Amino acid sequence: MAGRVELAAALLTAAAAGRIYSDASGYQTDGAPPGALVGEARGILRHCDDPGPLVTTWLAEEQRAEAARTRREGLAEPLTDRELTIVRMLPAPASLRELAADLFVTPNTLKTHLRAIYRKLGAESREEAVIRAREGGLI
Repeated sequence: MAGRVELAAALLTAAAAGRIYSDASGYQTDGAPPGALVGEARGILRHCDDPGPLVTTWLAEEQRAEAARTRREGLAEPLTDRELTIVRMLPAPASLRELAADLFVTPNTLKTHLRAIYRKLGAESREEAVIRAREGGLI
């Protein structure tokens, strides 16, 4: 597993360098975009039992930086119809279990939808997703 963790760390290093360079110069590098490198590192670390706190924290920081860049550039993917339905239900004081029951899905399926929604909106929580959805005119 050490080889995978080292590879993920190298990908995160390349993503950070590409992000810093493109932010400073305004130009994109010829290599893979930072978001693709972060996604590849995330995929590798998903298969590691314990990547360690350093790499895990580093991945989280790069994901936050990528989400911020996406928000800044307005590159967020559009929400699917199902995701829009879920976003419109988020302001209600219902628990995730209650929302899942209302949608006739399991709580785990709802969590999967929520992860996609948070990623697309550049949010890290239910409250932040509601704020971003309101800002974007989705609700």
